Amino acid sequence: MKISMDRYPGVLLLLALVCSWGTLYLLSVGAAWLAIPTAAAALFSMIDAFRLAPLPVATVSDDVGTAMAVRTRYGLRALLLAALLAIGTAVHFYRDPYIDWSLLLYPLALLLAWYGEGRLRGQGLGRQLRALGASIRQRRVELALLAIVTCASLVLRFWIILQYPLLHGMQTDEVDTALSAWNLAHSTGPWPLYQISTGAVSFFQPISASFALFGTSLLSLRIPLVIEGTMLVPAFYVFARQFVGVAPGLCAATLLGFAYWPVMLSLFAFGWMNGAVFQALGLGLLAYAVRRGRFTAAAAGGAVLALCLYCYGVSRLLPLPAIVLLAPFVIRGVRPPRDRLRLLVAFGLGFLMVAAPFASTVISNTDLLYGNGNIDAHDFEVALKHNPLTALAGLLDPAGRLMDTVLAAPRMDSGYAAVRISHNGLLDALTAMLVLLGLLYAVVYWRRPQNLLIVPALLISFGVASAVQGYWLDTYRLGGAVPALFLAAACVLDRGFAVIRLTWRSMRWALAALLAISVAGAGANIHRVAAQLTDCSVLAAQFQVLSQETDEGVLIAEKVNALGPHRAYFLVSHSFQNWLYTWLYHVPPPVEYDAASGPANNPALWQPLGPVVRTTGPGSARFWPPAAGSGQTAITYIVPDGDRGYFLPLVQREYPHGELQTLQNSVCPAFKTTFYTLTTQQIARGRT
Repeated sequence: MKISMDRYPGVLLLLALVCSWGTLYLLSVGAAWLAIPTAAAALFSMIDAFRLAPLPVATVSDDVGTAMAVRTRYGLRALLLAALLAIGTAVHFYRDPYIDWSLLLYPLALLLAWYGEGRLRGQGLGRQLRALGASIRQRRVELALLAIVTCASLVLRFWIILQYPLLHGMQTDEVDTALSAWNLAHSTGPWPLYQISTGAVSFFQPISASFALFGTSLLSLRIPLVIEGTMLVPAFYVFARQFVGVAPGLCAATLLGFAYWPVMLSLFAFGWMNGAVFQALGLGLLAYAVRRGRFTAAAAGGAVLALCLYCYGVSRLLPLPAIVLLAPFVIRGVRPPRDRLRLLVAFGLGFLMVAAPFASTVISNTDLLYGNGNIDAHDFEVALKHNPLTALAGLLDPAGRLMDTVLAAPRMDSGYAAVRISHNGLLDALTAMLVLLGLLYAVVYWRRPQNLLIVPALLISFGVASAVQGYWLDTYRLGGAVPALFLAAACVLDRGFAVIRLTWRSMRWALAALLAISVAGAGANIHRVAAQLTDCSVLAAQFQVLSQETDEGVLIAEKVNALGPHRAYFLVSHSFQNWLYTWLYHVPPPVEYDAASGPANNPALWQPLGPVVRTTGPGSARFWPPAAGSGQTAITYIVPDGDRGYFLPLVQREYPHGELQTLQNSVCPAFKTTFYTLTTQQIARGRT
C-alpha cells in the first residue's frame, strides 16, 4: 500500500532535522559545497512539513485590542503630564548627563502614560489594576515556568563565576574595565551616564556600584554581570512570545538560558550581552504595541531600545531592526492612519527622551561616539571609499566564517580564548540544528513579521563583526545576533510543535518533545561548561584567564590582603606590571622595583617600576637595605614566577632567616609566586 508523506508531516520534520545535522557536520569538516544540497533538502522537507500545519495564532492574528473610547479629561491630562515629565527629564539630563534620582522620573512618566491610555479607553485605575491582576492569574503557570527557567539560568551563571578561572582570573582587557569601574566608585563627583573604557566598553556603572557596596574583588566584579546576563532570558521570552506560543517560547528561552556561548559572553566585564537584553525587550514591547495598538508599550519599547546606545560600541546599531518592524505597519497597516501616527510618535518620543543624555555626551566629546571604532574598521572604511561594491562583497567571506564558527566549526583563533571551544560550533549541536532550519526558513519567507526582524538583525551584527577583521575573527562582537538566532530557533519549535500535534493527535506528545529538547539542550551545555571550566588540560591550553599575566596578579592581591596592613610590601620584577591590579588591594599595594634596572648585586640602585612609587622620609619603609616603616613589623618581598632568579638568591644570602612561602595556582599549577618575609628582628640579625 502506498503511503502518502503528506499524512505524516512528522516524518518530514524528522528528515529536515537529519539533513540539518548533516549540513552542520559537512561544514565542520570544511566541505561547504557538499553542505549546500543537504541544506536545500532540510529546507524543502521543513517547508513541506510546515505546509501541513496551521500557522501559529500569534503570527497571523491582528489583535487590534480595545477600541478607543470617548476621551476623558483625566486621560488627556495624564498623557500630557507624562509627556511633559519625560521631556523635562530629558532636558535635565541633556544639560547635565550624570546619574541622579531624576532617573526615576522616566518610569514614573510611563506609569502616567499607562494610566492615561487606560482612561482614554474607558478604564479607570481600579479597573486597570483588576485587569492586570486577572491577566497575571490567567498566565500564572506560564510565569511560574519562566521564573523557574530564569532562576536555573541564574544558578548556572553563579556556579560559573565561583569556579577558579573566573573567581581568580581575568581576561587581559577586563583589567582596564575594572580600573575604570574602580576609579568611578572612588570618585567624589557625580557618575556620568555614559563613559567608555578600552575604546568600546561602557555601561560599567553597575560594576562600580558593586565595588562601592561589596568592596573590590573578582566576585563583586562579576555579580552585576550575572544579573545582567540572566535578564536576557525573560527579555527574550517577551520578544519571542509576540510570534510563538507559550511552550515553544519557554523551550527556546531554556535553550538560550543555558547556551554556552551567550552565557560566557555575559560573564566578562565588557557588557557584550547588555545590548542584546535591551534589543530583545525593546523589540518585544514594540511588537506588542504594533499588534495591540498600545502606544504606552510603543513608548516603553523606544525607551528600552535607546538604552542600546549606552552599551558596548557595536550595540548602538541594535535598535535599527525596529525600523523594519515599524515601516510595514506605518505604510500599509490595518489601523486608521491616526492610530498609526500616534504609535509612531509614542515610539519616537520614548526613544529620543532616553537618547538625549547620550547625544549630549557624544556631541561634547566625539571620542565617546567613535571609541576605537575608527581604528578597528579602518581597513574596511578605506576599501569602502575606494570601491563600495567590492568592499561590501568582501564582507561575505568573514561573515560566512563567523556563521560557520557559531554553528559548526571550531576556530581556536577566533576572539577571546575563554569563549572558544575545541570541537563543534559555539552553539551545541541541537540548538545549531534548530537555528540553521530557522535561518533557512527566515530567508525564504522573509516577508513574515518575525523574519523581518531576524534577517536585518543578523545582517547588522554579522556585517559589523565582518567589517572589523583587522586582527582576528572576533565572534564576541556577535552578541547582538543572539536574540535573532534564538528567535529563528523558536519559530521552528513553534511550527514543529504544531506538526507534532497534527501527526500524533496529542498535546502531551508535543509537550513531551519540547521538554525533551529543553532538557537535552540544557544538559549538553551544562556538560560543555563543566568541561571547559574544570578540565586542567583545557584550561591550560586555551583559557587566557589562567595565564601568568592575569591570575597571578589576582592571587598576589588576595594574599597581600590576607596578610594585612602591618608590614611593607615590595614586588621585585622587570615587567610584571602589578600596578594594573591595584584596584584589588584593600591595603596599600606593593611598591614594584625593576630588577633589571641596576647592578644585580646592589638592589639599592634599582628603580621603581610602574606608577606606584616609593615613599621617602622619616618612618618610611626602605627597599634595600631592608627597613620596616613606622608601625610595621615586617617586610615581605614578592617575586613573580618569571623573575625568581633576579632577587631571591641575593636576599636569602644576605638575610637567611626569613620565611619563604610559595603561592601556586590550585587548579592548574602553572607557576609559583614566592613570598619572602623578614621581621624586624630578622632584619637586625642579618647574616648572623
